[in-house]
Parts: sequence; C-alpha cells; structure tokens
Amino acid sequence: MERLPAWLLETPLLAPWTVPVCVAVGVLLVLGLWVGRTRRRPWWVQALVVGVPAALALASWWWVNVVWAPIPDGVAGPVFAWAALPVVVLAQAAVGPWRPRPLRWGLGGVVAVLAAVLCATLGVNAHYSAYESLAVMTGRNVTWTDWDAVDTAPARQVVPVDRWTAPAGLPEHGTVSRVGIPATDARLAPRDAVVYLPPAYFAEERPALPVMILMAGVPGEPPDWFSAGHAAETMDAYAAAHHGLAPIVLSVDANGGGALTNRLCWDGPDARVETYLTQDVPAWIGRELQTDRDRTHWAIGGLSNGATCALQTVARTPDGFGTVLVFSGELHPSLGTEERTIAEGFGGVRAAYAANDPLSLFAAAQRGEGPGADGAYRGVAGVVSVGRSDAYVGMPVPQELVDAGRAAGMDLTLREYPGGHTWTVWSRAFADQLPWAAGRMGLG
Repeated sequence: MERLPAWLLETPLLAPWTVPVCVAVGVLLVLGLWVGRTRRRPWWVQALVVGVPAALALASWWWVNVVWAPIPDGVAGPVFAWAALPVVVLAQAAVGPWRPRPLRWGLGGVVAVLAAVLCATLGVNAHYSAYESLAVMTGRNVTWTDWDAVDTAPARQVVPVDRWTAPAGLPEHGTVSRVGIPATDARLAPRDAVVYLPPAYFAEERPALPVMILMAGVPGEPPDWFSAGHAAETMDAYAAAHHGLAPIVLSVDANGGGALTNRLCWDGPDARVETYLTQDVPAWIGRELQTDRDRTHWAIGGLSNGATCALQTVARTPDGFGTVLVFSGELHPSLGTEERTIAEGFGGVRAAYAANDPLSLFAAAQRGEGPGADGAYRGVAGVVSVGRSDAYVGMPVPQELVDAGRAAGMDLTLREYPGGHTWTVWSRAFADQLPWAAGRMGLG
C-alpha cells in the first residue's frame, strides 16, 4: 500500500454509482461465462455451478449468525450474496471446456475471478458505508506521529481556560499516535490505543486539558475512530475555532483478542475490562500526560458495542465521567440473545448480567439502590444518537435508553441523523456533538 499512487488511494469507494456498476459487472461476468464456458454443459452441471455457491452462502449465514454469532446484530444477508459471486464465477471458469486454448481460458478465468472479488469487496464496503477510499481503509488518511517523538512534558505554567491566549507558532494540527496502554489483567491483552493531542498541548503555558475516551464496535479496532471516523480532522477543526484548545482523545480497546472479540465490558472471568477503563487507562494518562484532573470534565463514548460499553461504564461508576456519548448503542450488553449472553458471557449468573446492564442499573437507582442511588447520576449528561434507517439497533432502542436514564436522574438527550449503522452517521454525529461535549468538559 505504501507504493500505491495518490489518485488510487483517494478514489472514492462510496460513490452513488458503486453498487449499480458492481451489480452490472457481476451480471455481465456470470452471463459472459455462461455463454462462453458453461452454456453447453449438462443442465445439472449448470445448476450446480449456481446452486452450490448459493447453498454455501445460506449455510455460512446460518453458521455465522446463528451458531458462531460473533456479532450480536449479525452479519447482513447481502454480505453473503456478494461473497457468493466470485465463487460462482470461479465455478463457471473451472467447469467449462479447456481446449483448444487452455492458456487463454485460464488467464480469462483468473481475470474474471479477480473482477468478481473486487466487485464483491466494493459491494460489501458500500453496504456498510465503511471506507470512503483505500486511504481510509489502510489508515493512510491519518498523519501518524511516533509516540516517542511526541513531547508530553508538563507545561511550564498551567493557566485557566478563560485566560488562555494562543501563542505565536502554535501548531495548526494535533498529533495522532499509536501507543500501548497495558492492562493490570494480562488476559485482556488490549491492542494499541490511539492518542490525539491538540495543538494547545504543545504550548509551554497551557490549560490543563480534559480527556475523552472513545471505543470502536465489534468488529473494530482503536484506529477506526481516526481513519473511518475522521476524529483527528474533527478535533483539529474544533481546535482551530477555539485558539488551539480541544480535549485530549484516546481511542482504546475494551475487548482485546481481536476485531471480533466481545468481552461485554465487565470484570468477568476472562478479563477485567471495567478495571481497565476506570483504573488502568486513567492511571496511564496520569503518568504520561498532563490533564485536567477533574473527572467530571472527562467524557467517554463509543459506537455500537463500544457505545453500550460507554453507557455501562458511567452507569457503574457515575463519578468517573461527567459526559457520555452513545452512538448507535445496544439496549443491553449482548451476545445475540439474553439467554446466550447470560449463559456464555456472565457464567449463567443473572445477577452479574443485571449488575452490568445499564437499564437494570437505572431501574435500581429509581429504587434507591446500586451505583446510581442518592442521585449519583445527576452529575452525568450525554447524547444517545442513532441513524434514522439503522436496521441493526432499531429506532425504539435509543428512546428507551434515554427514557430509562432520565428516570434514574441522568441528563440524556436523543439525536437522530440520516443514515444507518455506518461510519457516515458516527463521524457526522461526533462532529455535531463535540462542541456540546467540549463545553461540558470545561472548554466552552
């Protein structure tokens, strides 16, 4: 990828014509190979060429979404349909006659299969609105700075926000770096976090800046917020409008183990995730960075599975964060069904599930029980947001979360955006909500 030309890296992958063109190319490939390769084969061979890949796609859907279920909301059906396309094309190329020109047919088959794979990849990417370009897909749209090269030394003098004046020569952009933040529980094995430091952090005299912790979903990884989510551009734009000031942002891994791992954001028998988010990460920040120590000025947020984790965290420890951003969050921590979640994720202990379920904790607070008793949630405010066409989470979910949180004393509001369960929604929502969040974090 390092040697790819800029024009190829920046070629749009989510243009309106992407899916129609890919569908047309797929149809032409199948019809062309039928005419040139399989039309004269026996009818049962032609049926198998299409039927076997279709059956494999259906079986894969069942195994992935019903048996394995690595993603609570499931993998969409069109993904398996797109995956079947190159298999059909490969079968057509393989069963057709090879003589009298085997080399010609072989090369033609390879080209056809590669074209089908490309179309399938673009189709799946378009379905999820995942990557705008190859640059975003590979993280090449982010300017990375080696963590060892970042000057994180304490300021010569800490000044209040209202007395801050940007000095001459302040950088126009913040830095984005990968850095390992270890967990005290080695079983978690979190992937490297991504840290954004705003321009003001590099002034010799500066305010103590607040902290925002973000989490990706499942599947996902910490850099996603900066590649597909354009978090650095959003933060730089805010800083440019506020004399270099912006929150420090850390995108962290609350799952460990890989893009499909879901540890349900609790201190379970597999790993102590809650401890990592509420103790290990803040302790690392305290050692490595000079920040605002007032935890009511800190924020936590995430998308999908990460959004659920963010809400779980503030529901369990309302004194740890003053602001929460919930982008397309689930109604409960989930491995697909409540029964499976309790059995596999919480060791069959319903009480453990309830102790880590935001709705259960909100209900307990109304009874004067749990972490939210005695009005503890009144210091927390947040935004629950969702795409209007989000078929994964469903529109009743965010309103139910908001209503339950409000009833328990948390100041939650609902915001809706055009789109579905995609980065186009989350990146827009993040940019829209940042000024409000930064204001609550002491920078308004």
